[in-house]
Amino acid sequence: MNKTTIDEIIAWIDKRPEWLVSSINLLFKNNRPFSQIEINDLGDKCIQEAKSKKGKAKIDKKAFSTYFGTNTNKGTVQLKSLSNIKGINNLNPKEPLELSSDNITIVYGRNGSGKSGYVRILKKACGARKSEDLLCDVFKGKENQECDFEIIKNGKTEKIKWKPENQIENDLKTIDIFDTSSGISYVMENNEVTYEPPVLKFLTYLSDTSDKVNNIVIEKINKLSPTLPSFPSNLQNTSIFKKYNSLSNTKDFNNDLKKTAWNKTKEKQQTSLEVQLVNSKNSDLFLSLKNQSDSIEKIINKNQLLVNQLSLKEFREINKINKDIASKQKQIKNSEKLLKGNKIDGITTSLWKVLWEAAREFSNKEVYPTKSFPNTENNARCVLCQQEISKDAITRFDSLETFIKNKFNTELNLLKENLEEKIENLPSFWEKELQEAILSKSSLSSDLKTKIQKSFENLELRKESFLKAKKETELVKVADYKIQKLLKKELTSIKKKLKGLETAKTSKGTKLNEEKILELKAEKWIVDNKKAISKALSDKESLVDLNKAKSLCSTNALSTKKSELAENLVTKEFIQNFENELKALGADNLNVTIVKSKTAKGKVYYAIKLKNSILTEKIENVLSEGEFRIVSLAAFLADVSNKTYNSPFVFDDPISSLDVDYEENTVKRIVELSKTRQVIIFTHRLSFLSLLNDEVKSQKVKANNVTILSEDWGNGQPSSPFIDSQRPSKALNTLINERLPKAVKVKKTIGTAEYLPIAKSICSDFRIILERIVEVDLLNSVVLRYRRSIMTKDKLEPLVKINLTDIKLIEDMMTKYSIYEHSQSASIPTKPIDPDDLKNDMEKVSDWLTKFKARK
Repeated sequence: MNKTTIDEIIAWIDKRPEWLVSSINLLFKNNRPFSQIEINDLGDKCIQEAKSKKGKAKIDKKAFSTYFGTNTNKGTVQLKSLSNIKGINNLNPKEPLELSSDNITIVYGRNGSGKSGYVRILKKACGARKSEDLLCDVFKGKENQECDFEIIKNGKTEKIKWKPENQIENDLKTIDIFDTSSGISYVMENNEVTYEPPVLKFLTYLSDTSDKVNNIVIEKINKLSPTLPSFPSNLQNTSIFKKYNSLSNTKDFNNDLKKTAWNKTKEKQQTSLEVQLVNSKNSDLFLSLKNQSDSIEKIINKNQLLVNQLSLKEFREINKINKDIASKQKQIKNSEKLLKGNKIDGITTSLWKVLWEAAREFSNKEVYPTKSFPNTENNARCVLCQQEISKDAITRFDSLETFIKNKFNTELNLLKENLEEKIENLPSFWEKELQEAILSKSSLSSDLKTKIQKSFENLELRKESFLKAKKETELVKVADYKIQKLLKKELTSIKKKLKGLETAKTSKGTKLNEEKILELKAEKWIVDNKKAISKALSDKESLVDLNKAKSLCSTNALSTKKSELAENLVTKEFIQNFENELKALGADNLNVTIVKSKTAKGKVYYAIKLKNSILTEKIENVLSEGEFRIVSLAAFLADVSNKTYNSPFVFDDPISSLDVDYEENTVKRIVELSKTRQVIIFTHRLSFLSLLNDEVKSQKVKANNVTILSEDWGNGQPSSPFIDSQRPSKALNTLINERLPKAVKVKKTIGTAEYLPIAKSICSDFRIILERIVEVDLLNSVVLRYRRSIMTKDKLEPLVKINLTDIKLIEDMMTKYSIYEHSQSASIPTKPIDPDDLKNDMEKVSDWLTKFKARK
């Protein structure tokens, strides 16, 4: 009997009466038929179950699975990482291969990166249908083989030290793996669906036991004639009466009325409702409460606004601006000192600046191409007069270069404007008369009013200290008078009163209050008559419980289940699953089916065959390679996708040999599976990676992209995703925050010659990202290079929001950085790559992309 059938029987048994489930567990424990004493005890349990609502008993799944078939304990296993790989192929990663707990993890690796090595480890460790022996690195020789698995089992992280010679771990055995060799086994070999006929005998024994227990219940049935106390006629329109009138046993009473209580709170509630009915016509009271509510809300909002605007964060921002202003002023002063003592006039004119820049270009291109201008190192000469540069000239060169690059004055003005804006935005306070008027309308206690006034005074002092303090310790601290908590408590109380008055003012509200008063009176009557009601129901429920106990002994469900299993136990569900998977994968047009091939020793075998064929031929000789692949995938999914143990699916390039239609259907099905099970995919195809990420986005599931590389020390090294596998916005961030800073560090520590190839690579990737932005963002993924179809649904409307500014930005950037993608004439030298200019361009595109997405 296969695992799915066992799980179905277990689930069905769990829905049976509690006494019957307990009897099954007792059978497993004793491993013998029941004695008469045990039958009598089961009869008592059946009657007790009918009388009281207890926690539902569950079948001992482990015992049932051990007795009738495979282990079907429900649970969850997720692969977290593979690490410490030794002696297996050429795998030698320095970091673990992290497999995210997101819906789907896509491991991308080019040929020779170690992808197949990871799959071979998984197949061997998980006991896959077809697995290969793991080879050592043939170029290094024989060595011990091992790998550490980190899994998450039922929410807890566990580590498994695995070696190929070890027995397969049960937790790893739950992982299902599909690749070419396992696919072949599903199509070309007879596969087994096992079942155990004793389960039918077991159900027969349960039916006999139910009959014996039923006889015990029949002997205990007695008829009773209970009479309930008469409910007051003036309260018979209440919901309490409806519940009372429908009582049939103590269980109903316990559920609906036994917890009914009468206390001072309910007595006070009844009095309050009666007072509300009297006060509902008092408009002055309503107006007074409304004014109080409005005033208190104004105080709460004003106080909170002041606290927020006078926060330590705001002070730090102002203080930082002041420090930046002082720093800029000092820099300007130092810069001006450097220019004092000029030998000739006109040093700062535009004509002189042109001369200086011409000297820079001449120095960088002709005289000192590897030195920064001005070159003032030993033996350096002036590029204009060719004289040796004296110490005084070195100082003057440096001061003039500093002057040329000086942006301090502009930055100082911006800082001053920012400071002025910050000060203007500091909060304003209520005028004294307005504050007094609001406090007066609030009708708060004098003590609370005093606290409010002190709080506002404290905040005014804090504002003054904002403008004078040089450091945080000089700030006036915000005093905690707890007025927010006190005011909100007052406001809640007032609004509750207002709501009650508003309700009571309407005819509907008046009626509602009258009904509530009657309900409370009915509750009091129930409380006063609880003992009499309980006594009457205790007599009445005996008959009801015993009749219910009799129904709990019915053998109809057991007989029906036995007949159902006898007819459908073997392969019906599996065949249906296979047909469903073929349809989901778009291969239901293929003339294949699953048939029972033979039965032997209580085991049933099935095989995938051609249907409606006139000539007898093997399926592998008829189907194309792609059709063969899709059929084997359907069989794999039919076999494992419905098992109750939630464990990972691992796919190794599942779309190999498939055409575009099958590819797209396979991607959709895999992403759909990831909503309920962890899915891990290994692939070397960028087109497949693109299809997966598009479908992940379409189905709104989480995905984790991992790249593995072949390094000098070995294969399988995890890395961040390649630029061409990332979305444009993320790829830009990678260039700006990771690669460019590393390039700048090379420039500063090693030199321009080492920096330039790295910078050109970044420029080239930036140009590629610009192309992706045009595809994915500007044109809204209507057309993608790795996707055959043109997508228009809900995608065309945003295109009208593209403006000329967007187009010009992209065109300018594409033109500017095309020189790093295309060959250039030797007579037109490429402009040096300035890291600041490159960073500004990338950040400019990144900022535009953020705004453009928001605009769409």
